[in-house]
Amino acid sequence: MKNYFYLLLTLLFTFATSCSVDKVSDEEFESIKGSWLLTSWHVNNPVDLNNDGIATSDFSAGCFTDSNIVFNNEGRGTIFFSSKVEYHTEEENGNITYMVTCATSTELKPSPISYSVDKDIITIYDEDRISQLVKENNRLALTIEGGFITRDINTFEITSKQDVTYYFTRP
Repeated sequence: MKNYFYLLLTLLFTFATSCSVDKVSDEEFESIKGSWLLTSWHVNNPVDLNNDGIATSDFSAGCFTDSNIVFNNEGRGTIFFSSKVEYHTEEENGNITYMVTCATSTELKPSPISYSVDKDIITIYDEDRISQLVKENNRLALTIEGGFITRDINTFEITSKQDVTYYFTRP
């Protein structure tokens, strides 16, 4: 019986010392704590949103001015998009014309999030989604798969869908 006790004690000691939980350092939380402003966004396939004949992949905040992520203490914060944006297309004489609708409202409110940090990856959890931001120097990149959608202005059918990356920097 005594041997079983020592065997059990040895197994418990081995288990307790071999398993460790990686704890996020205070330094990692401090490195992202505060407000981050959406300053630009990017799509993989260039589009000519302003119909000037020049397609581009990189855009300023535009309709998303004042959008932000705020990281508070203890893994809590908010994410806020200042506009609801819709992108429409219309084909005329073989040319695609883009139309952008920005809808701002005082009813738009920041959404609460929780977050965790693992080196340069910040995982945010909001109402129904888990997203990851990548910290690149003093910039956070949030990629939303299939987040840039254009619809035909007449039929509302999807005419294109691609990933969009939002870039946040400290103000």
